[in-house]
Amino acid sequence: MVRVLRELEKRAELKGRIFESQQAIKKYMKARYGAAAKEIQDKVDTITDLYILTHLLDDIFGAETREEIERLIDEAITKQSQMNQSTKQLEK
Repeated sequence: MVRVLRELEKRAELKGRIFESQQAIKKYMKARYGAAAKEIQDKVDTITDLYILTHLLDDIFGAETREEIERLIDEAITKQSQMNQSTKQLEK
């Protein structure tokens, strides 16, 4: 029972960290580009890998244009998709 509770606690903590990272990226986008960034912000919600989100946040701060940020987000989504496919193949 203790193991189950610990595992649930770890998952909740991870979900919280993922949510915080998503919110940080979206807040940055809103501050920099206003309502025009809504579509980009919605894409960020599809990224649920903490490692990818952390690196994306670092990369976004260094980006100079909105187009560059969009490209970085699209690349992050592609990376996550590839990771998910690899994981599914390993589970088979």
